[in-house]
Amino acid sequence: MGFHIWIVCKALSVLGDVTTIIVVNHGKRSLKSWPDDSVYILNWDKHLDTRKIFYGCCTAPKCILTKDKNYFGKDYKYFDAMLFSEKYLESTNRPKTNINMLNIFISIQPKNKKAVCDNYYDDFFNLTFTYRLDSDIVWKDFVFQSFSQEIIAPSLSPAWNTSLNPINQEIKSIIQQKTKSVAYIDCKLENWTRPYLSKLQKHLDAYSLKIYKNNCSNKSDKEVDNGILKNEYMFYIIFEDYFAEDYVTGKILQAYNDNVVPIIFGGANYIR
Repeated sequence: MGFHIWIVCKALSVLGDVTTIIVVNHGKRSLKSWPDDSVYILNWDKHLDTRKIFYGCCTAPKCILTKDKNYFGKDYKYFDAMLFSEKYLESTNRPKTNINMLNIFISIQPKNKKAVCDNYYDDFFNLTFTYRLDSDIVWKDFVFQSFSQEIIAPSLSPAWNTSLNPINQEIKSIIQQKTKSVAYIDCKLENWTRPYLSKLQKHLDAYSLKIYKNNCSNKSDKEVDNGILKNEYMFYIIFEDYFAEDYVTGKILQAYNDNVVPIIFGGANYIR
């Protein structure tokens, strides 16, 4: 059956979205010469680790995701969909596709900073699958849910619920014991951030406030050991990896989990 094949077997709404569209658009095709209700998806970019993105069963009886371009002997017409990342936009190795498959542009990080001006791509992609909220399929690094399990955000128009109830006493106690102002975690910071933090500290000196540096945890480069944020700090400075519209990573969850107020440097509208 070829190498680099992953039969996806744990539910994930993102893959469900993709394959639902494929199944609805295609129905039961007579394209294949054998009875098969499976959905076949070819990942064209060998460097794109789709195992981290697609890890759930889809709406079809079976989803097969592969990087093996010879899976059907280079006869791409048997695939239901093909995934193309930003690297494909700069490539001259272009497969011959047909109207019976979906060409899906996938981008989970805003790495491509150059405009692509090539008539070849006019009407080439059927769907977009990116971190942007105006995509056909939105990649969600995490979601916010209500107590009724309804997904509130990310969304173009989130309906946030507010409460006038008093703060939980346990959370209130945690906040009251904090004695330090603001912290940041020194994990692979961009060059511009260090001069910025130095200048910020000079302004805070007038208020006797100090920015505290914390080194990365051994467990993760995005976590702090021993609950330092939760027990000591009131604010937490977060630098996103990219300044791009709608791009938000799970870094913000560290602040929420530790009951600190996040100060985020990024390009997203964080209300959404």
